[in-house]
Amino acid sequence: MGILTENKLGVGFHEYELPGYPASHSCLRLLEADAKYLYKWADEWVLADSENVKVKGTPVLVFGKYNFDTPKPWLQLAKNPKALNISEAEIKKELKPFIQKILENQKVRETEKQTATL
Repeated sequence: MGILTENKLGVGFHEYELPGYPASHSCLRLLEADAKYLYKWADEWVLADSENVKVKGTPVLVFGKYNFDTPKPWLQLAKNPKALNISEAEIKKELKPFIQKILENQKVRETEKQTATL
């Protein structure tokens, strides 16, 4: 099961083996239950034709760095579930460059839904 987020670049969410280290080019590996939840929750693309996306799906922003020379940060979660919390201010900062395009795409999606129901 997978959700492609950037088809031409091959970036997506996938239900896949979790080896405990970054193991693919840019994909996010998920447990099966998490992949199914996201697949049902997210809006799908609307295609213009077999090659082009007319309306993008649910926006996802992934940010941060992974330092291969340090302990795996996700292992801290077993002892402290808030170890990887992100502040609202940090989320707003990371989202700011993308918000206008997200809102524009949302308008296109709403128009597409209204047109499809006519």
